[in-house]
Parts: sequence; C-alpha cells; structure tokens
Amino acid sequence: MGVALVRDGDRECVAILRLALNPVAWKLEPSADRDDFANKLQSRHPDIVVIDADRDDGEAFVVLASDAHSIVVAVTQDHSDQRSINLLDLGADAVFIKPIAPDLMRARLEAKIRSLHRLQPLAADRYVFENLTVDLREPSVHVSGHSLHLSATEHRLIHALAENAGRVLSHDQLLREAWGEEYEGNHDLVRTFVSSLRRRLKEAGFDHELIHTERSLGYWVVRPPAEAAEARLRATNSEAQTTRLAVREQRERLRAGMSRLQGSVEKLQQSAYKTANRDAPPTPESPVTR
Repeated sequence: MGVALVRDGDRECVAILRLALNPVAWKLEPSADRDDFANKLQSRHPDIVVIDADRDDGEAFVVLASDAHSIVVAVTQDHSDQRSINLLDLGADAVFIKPIAPDLMRARLEAKIRSLHRLQPLAADRYVFENLTVDLREPSVHVSGHSLHLSATEHRLIHALAENAGRVLSHDQLLREAWGEEYEGNHDLVRTFVSSLRRRLKEAGFDHELIHTERSLGYWVVRPPAEAAEARLRATNSEAQTTRLAVREQRERLRAGMSRLQGSVEKLQQSAYKTANRDAPPTPESPVTR
C-alpha cells in the first residue's frame, strides 16, 4: 500500500485526495502541524506529499518535503506561470491548480509515479534502506545486523527487486529472474513468495513496507534516499550539461554570424569607397616649392 501525506487544513484538498486515491492501494496520512508533518515525513516515508502552498507555511512545507524521497505536489489557486515556477524552484515535482477534478488528480499522480520508477538500475554493491541490507554480490540479507535466513529462490527474488530499486518489475520479469523462463505466466507463484518475503522481513524487525504492489503491473521496492538523490543529481547535471552545450553552440553561431555580418559590412564599405572615388575628379598635384 502506498502512503500519501497531505498537509491537513484544506478540507477540499483532503476530500479530493480521498476520491482520487484508491483506498485499497493508498493510505492517506493527514498532518496537523509542522512537527507532526516532519515526524510523519521521516517515519512513514510517504510516496506522495501533497501540500496546499497557499496556506500558512505552505512554501516552507514544500522545501521541507523536497529533501525526502517522495513526489512533492504543491496545490495552489494562483493560475500565474510565475507562481508555478516559484513552487517548482522550491522543490515541488508538480503543481496542481485548484479547482482540480479527482480523476485528473489521480491520472497526474499516477503519471508522476511512473516517471519516478523510470530509473537506472542501482549502481551499488549493496542495497541499504533503514535497518535492511541486501548484499547484491552474494546471497546475503541482514536486518539490524542479523542475517535473515531465506531460500535460494527468495534471495533471487529480493535481489532482483533491490537491483532495480525504484522500478516496477512485472510478474513475468520476476519469474524469469528468480525461477526461470519456463515459469512465465505463473503469477500466483510470485504473489505467494512476495507475501512470504514481507512476512519474514516484518518478523525479523523490518517495520517499513519494502515491497510495493503496482496494481496489474508488478512489484517494486523503494530506492534508497542517497541513491535517489544521486540519480536526481545525475539527471540535473546531465540537463545542465545539455543546456551549457546548447548555449555554447548558440554563442558560436552568433559569433560566426557576427563575423559574416562584419565581413559583409566591410565589403559594402570598400565597394562604396571605390564607387565614390571612381566618379570623383582627379586631385590636382600641388606645385613643388624649391
């Protein structure tokens, strides 16, 4: 079940969220004040954070939530482009303008979740989230430093999910990774083992929901915060590099254009000078004084 944290205070926004999010797949966590919001942000690890940016401390809450591994949605009544730009600069991943229909909000939230899952495979030797460690080089899983005894199939299953943290893996993809291609289509087998893994992790002392269900698609696990930040930084650096290259190319094109323009002006000046001197009478020679 996904978790949606919403800054309580705007009853209309909360009501729309309750209509937009499937109560079976999502748990709505209202937040009463700054301290409660900060605590739930750290303890519940919400997938989505929805903030009414027009209310008191709304912008501060956007900044606070932007540091978490969550989709940050800012809601405002201001239709101006500058308001949306300001909220995005503060750390919002999306800006919704009120009033917004529940179906439209649901569709946009799902689109944001899909974009969040389109990440590169985990670039690390270990998957570390809270007190859980999955060694990706060998079949080893630890909870609070204690080894978790799993079957070979369970190890392959959790490794496949951890290596692709943040991405949704279909039932057939997991079957190929953990069992083999001959098991494709046996989706109940995946559901059974995922249920068993969840139970084993909880019994071992891992209190967070690690394996998330993407209805009709498959399963995924949360990307570690540090790795998610690095992925976002790499994407930002890539965009910045692309922008710098585009600016550099534009500057070179402008310089080349200015050079061609200057050459054309010089040619016109020379042509005008020749034309003027061709039609002018010859200058008389000055007498030589002895």
